[in-house]
Amino acid sequence: MHPTVLGILVRLAPQYGIRAVRLPREPVGVSLRLDRRAALRKVGETLAFRGLIRYAAPRLAAAGIRHPDQMFGLHQSGHMTETYLTGVLAALPPGVTEIYSHAAHVDAEARRWRPADYESEAELAALTGERVRAALRAGGIERISYRQLAARSVSTDVRRWAWQPLRWCAACAWC
Repeated sequence: MHPTVLGILVRLAPQYGIRAVRLPREPVGVSLRLDRRAALRKVGETLAFRGLIRYAAPRLAAAGIRHPDQMFGLHQSGHMTETYLTGVLAALPPGVTEIYSHAAHVDAEARRWRPADYESEAELAALTGERVRAALRAGGIERISYRQLAARSVSTDVRRWAWQPLRWCAACAWC
């Protein structure tokens, strides 16, 4: 999160009821093990975000704003397929993990602005598919929302999957 944006967010969070936000802490090793495409970009993103996270994390904590412990999907933006997602779930570390995706039914409007190589339909199928549901059950992974993340103390010995349901709620049977 950019320092200028962070300052504004921390200042306005109480006024707007913001109690939890994304912090782009994605374990690059897992991402590269599952898909080595664009490895240089993924490593570069990791290095850039690492400095921003070091700046943001203590300021968010001081403001009482929660964030997931890690996230997956930023390095794989537009390509969170079922195979990749089940690989992530199998490697999921303890704590709260945000799954980041651009899942959608792509219509004419979305085609105008969405990158042509994004696999949005495949991401939607992955997020709502039985293989992912089975992996969640097998891993004892609990799905939670950002509202739930903000409202409760989260033990780091349990694996949880946090997401922002408003991004894909219309197509998702989980919300």
